[in-house]
Order: sequence, then C-alpha cells, then structure tokens
Amino acid sequence: MTQLNDNDSSYFPYRARVDQTSTMFLARLQDHSSEAWDDFMEFYVPLIQYWCRRKKARLTRAERQDILQDVLQKVSASIGKFDLSREARSFRGWLRRITENRIYDYLQEKAKDENAVRLCSNPAHLDIPVLPPERSESDAGTDPECEAGEQRVLLKRVVSRIQTEFREKSWEVFRLLLVADKTSSEVAEEMRMTPAAVRQIRSRILKRIREEYAQFGIDTDGLELPPESFKPEI
Repeated sequence: MTQLNDNDSSYFPYRARVDQTSTMFLARLQDHSSEAWDDFMEFYVPLIQYWCRRKKARLTRAERQDILQDVLQKVSASIGKFDLSREARSFRGWLRRITENRIYDYLQEKAKDENAVRLCSNPAHLDIPVLPPERSESDAGTDPECEAGEQRVLLKRVVSRIQTEFREKSWEVFRLLLVADKTSSEVAEEMRMTPAAVRQIRSRILKRIREEYAQFGIDTDGLELPPESFKPEI
C-alpha cells in the first residue's frame, strides 16, 4: 500500500461537483431533486435554526422545531415561484423573511392564546393584555451582527461537508496558516513538512471551501475563519 506523504502535494483529493452555481442548485430545488433537497436540509436548516435562536422572544426547542417544520413546508410550496434571475444572495434573504414571518405569526398566535387564558382565569386581566411582538423589518444585509452569525453557521456547515476529504493534519496546517496567522515556513517547521506542501494544503482547502460556497451562492470575501470551524467532527 502506498503511504501518503504530507510533502507530496499530489495526494490531496477533493470531490468535484458538476453544479457549481447557485442557479443550478435552486433550479434543482424547483424540480424537487431529492439530492438538492438533501443539500438544502444539510446547509440551510442550521441557518433557519440560528434565526430562531437569535430572536429576543425566547422560543423553546419544541417551538423552534414547530417553526422549522412550518418554514420547510412553506419553502417546498413556494420555491417554484422563486425568480432564478435574482442575485444568488437574495435566496438567503428570501429564506430569512419566510422564517421571520413564521416566527412573528407564531408569537402573535401565542400572545392571543395567553390573553385568552388570562381572561378566563381572571377577567380583570382584560385591561392588561399580552402585547404581540413587533414585526421585524431588518434584512440580513443590513444587520452586521446577524450577517456575522450567518457566516459562522454557513462556514461550519461547509467545513463539515468537506472535512473528510482532507486528513486531520491538513486541517491543522490550514488552521495555523489562516487562524493562527503563521507563515508557511513557521508551519512547515512546526509540522515537519516542506513550505511548498504547506502552501499546497492551503490552496486546496481554500478551493474546496470556495467551491462549496459557490454552489450555494455565498461570497467568501472578508469571511472570518474561527478556529472551532476547523475541528474535525466526531
């Protein structure tokens, strides 16, 4: 059996995908491709869950799960109407609006139920109603805190999708280069490799990250790379 050598850049494999554009991905979603929906569930469900968690009105896990199921049903019913000529980034905004609208409706319904319970238990509570939530008019592109959180969620999913394509040592090299901000020579000395092999690892992992982001129409410019995103999942 041939031994893999970290100084040999030829062994680093990566899974090439035919459909590298978000338009193709969305078109396959509209055709209800099972593979495309599997990708959607893997990549975007954590994002929907993040939007649910960051709301000021605390939602229980069961409530978040109910909202998630409602959002998935809405997406399935509405994806055919999504305009594929729109910018790729707008799909994330479209999905976020669906999620926020469902959260708002859910909290509205919850407030009405709480008012009904209070009125039955004590009619005096009629003058002190449970106020419904205010509808959010924010957009992912205008909320830096939310945008940063979304990017962390998405990066975590990208790394999870490609981590098995590279050995743990390669991820450590990548982390030292881009997160610890060490030079190729410093990393090569620490990991007992050649600087050329270190640079090759960086290039190939970055390429795979960009390929995965491109598939879903996500721009990697200015993206932060937190160390926890590059720890192999057990």
